[in-house]
Amino acid sequence: MPAAVSGPEQGLAGPGGGDLSSDLTRIPHLRRIDAALATGGQPDAGALAAVVGSGYRVVVNLGLDDAPYALPDEAGIVRALGAEYHHLPVRFEAPTHEDLRRFTELMDRLQGRRVFVHCALNKRVSVMVAIYRVWCGQWDPPRARGFVAGVWEPDGVWQALLDSALAQGRD
Repeated sequence: MPAAVSGPEQGLAGPGGGDLSSDLTRIPHLRRIDAALATGGQPDAGALAAVVGSGYRVVVNLGLDDAPYALPDEAGIVRALGAEYHHLPVRFEAPTHEDLRRFTELMDRLQGRRVFVHCALNKRVSVMVAIYRVWCGQWDPPRARGFVAGVWEPDGVWQALLDSALAQGRD
């Protein structure tokens, strides 16, 4: 499924703002949050090379490494490209507040770096990033919900996580 590449929170631009390789169009639901953060679904090796080539120095994967969509040895591919790799697997059918806590702690440590976060289809990531942006004071809840809605309509467990995390705030 090709990625949408228009609008202020969609697509990626290189360090100089120019167009990138068509390899990026193969990333499902690709979204550019700002100059330092982009999200998407599972990239293939060529798309990972394009992401790193565009200046993103950290790749965070919330998908499962034993899933059919997983890229074999994604960590090795990313490291061979000269980027940092973090794997925080989140079970799609059962996300937890502990998953959210680990994600927010990692994102806090990565502040000031260019980060690409992905999962299978940007569903897990869209919810986690939306919550994180609200908790950091960068978005209000309506903007967070709108960002998620631009990717998918969360099912019960993901909607419950989004609702409870936005209502409770950051611990």
